[in-house]
Amino acid sequence: MHPLTQQQLHQETGYFFPYHYLDLCVPEYTYLWHIEYLQYLETVKHLLRSYRCRSVLDTGCGDGRFCYELKKDGFVVTGVDYSERAIQFAKAFNLDVPFSVQSIENLRFRQQFDAVVLIETLEHIIPERIPLMLRSIFRVMRKDSIFIVTVPTPRQPLADKHYQHFTPEHLTATLSSHFTIVQLLGDSNTSYKRSIYLFLKKICYILFPFRKKLPFLQRFILFLQSYYKRHLAVGNPGTCLRLIAVCKKK
Repeated sequence: MHPLTQQQLHQETGYFFPYHYLDLCVPEYTYLWHIEYLQYLETVKHLLRSYRCRSVLDTGCGDGRFCYELKKDGFVVTGVDYSERAIQFAKAFNLDVPFSVQSIENLRFRQQFDAVVLIETLEHIIPERIPLMLRSIFRVMRKDSIFIVTVPTPRQPLADKHYQHFTPEHLTATLSSHFTIVQLLGDSNTSYKRSIYLFLKKICYILFPFRKKLPFLQRFILFLQSYYKRHLAVGNPGTCLRLIAVCKKK
């Protein structure tokens, strides 16, 4: 495996703690801060169900939170990541899911999968090495398998741990060597309704420490979650913070 780049080191530093699981034990994350994250994962799960997938390989699985959600919903899950530290967390939270430390550029599996997912991972890959990664993923898919890729768009500032963000055209061109996009969704819309959502969320966060004395707050939070799901969770790819692409092998 190649030495870690500066961007990869930023990500590795983030794995000092399994932060994707905070909503399981910290109420603020359960009800507020993970609204978008959990709805995002639910959108991907819905796509997997709609294509009748059962076995799923999560490439770049990190600390395994999406594997946790998939397993909970009855999928047969396998996870792989280059980070030993992240895989240790993944194993701790998912005792019955097989995980391995591997480079996505050289996946080693005897079986093929109904679906391969690449969740918020492509932006972490050195651009020149993306074709190698795509070729490796291509090999572990059957002819009728699907490949789901999610990436941030340029509507989000470039993070220290990212090499690039993707417009719909850029993502299509990047994947085109091995895959055809058959469905493209936008996730987390940036319309004026997002400003309303963020304002309401700020109010909830301010009031949250007093929730036991404010019986209406739980209903307010449920409304906020519903508002995000109805108005912001899925939208035009050109106006969203993330892209979700469903791909087929060429």
